Amino acid sequence: MGIWTYSKEYVIEAPIAIAWKHFIDLDSTLEWEEYMTGYTAVSGEPGTVGSVVDIDYTIGKQSLTCRMTTTERREFERLAQTAETDGQIVSSVTDVEAFGFDVTKLRCTLETDLSDVSFWKRPAQKIAAKVMLQNSMTGFIEYVEAMALKEMSGALENPV
Repeated sequence: MGIWTYSKEYVIEAPIAIAWKHFIDLDSTLEWEEYMTGYTAVSGEPGTVGSVVDIDYTIGKQSLTCRMTTTERREFERLAQTAETDGQIVSSVTDVEAFGFDVTKLRCTLETDLSDVSFWKRPAQKIAAKVMLQNSMTGFIEYVEAMALKEMSGALENPV
């Protein structure tokens, strides 16, 4: 079956600093990722290069733990990670770009080798992965835009 790649761009109406802060923070992720139920830091500070985190998900009646390793982090530019579940490794790269003061663009790319892994050989599983990415990013966008409004209005009410 070979390598499967899926990419999608998202636009968030929020400054890059706010979008990035909530994108890399796992406690924030618990607020917007509907399938994520918890996480455990295995080694390193979560989100730093080389760190390993076990992330727990529940999708319907099925639960799984995904071991996430951060492989690259360039502040306000890129976050690259690998996720492993039951021997299946998915690489994830998110490039972040600012457009003006209050718009941020994310380009998310997932890639995995589908050969010899029966769970991923069914086309429905590829569709499910796309739906999960789309749903989680929709939740992220809504969350970050709401947080940006809250944080920016707080700054206006309490100027330095």
